[in-house]
Amino acid sequence: MRLETICWNIIIEGFEMDQRMKELVKRMTMRSLSKIQREHDFFAKKNIKVFEPSELNKGIYETERCRSCTDNLLNYIPLISTYTSKDPRTGKPTNTLQPYCIKCVERFQE
Repeated sequence: MRLETICWNIIIEGFEMDQRMKELVKRMTMRSLSKIQREHDFFAKKNIKVFEPSELNKGIYETERCRSCTDNLLNYIPLISTYTSKDPRTGKPTNTLQPYCIKCVERFQE
């Protein structure tokens, strides 16, 4: 489990912490929020459809990983259309949506 996830769970569950731990958790979650904002701005600029984990129920889970580099996807799950196989009935390529991290999306956009 990523440290970012652990910090958010600590806050959500309301664990008792000393002052130093509170400051560390606050810094980590503030960085997380900053990262989320940068990702959101990038996806909006590139006009990439992004889904929240709660919106997806077709084999994509809240603890999803990037299909290319296996990085954890926590907040937004960008889906990129890929051709993975041919439809056995029609013989045409099947267009599927696969989750990718922001680094891999940037690489694909070049």
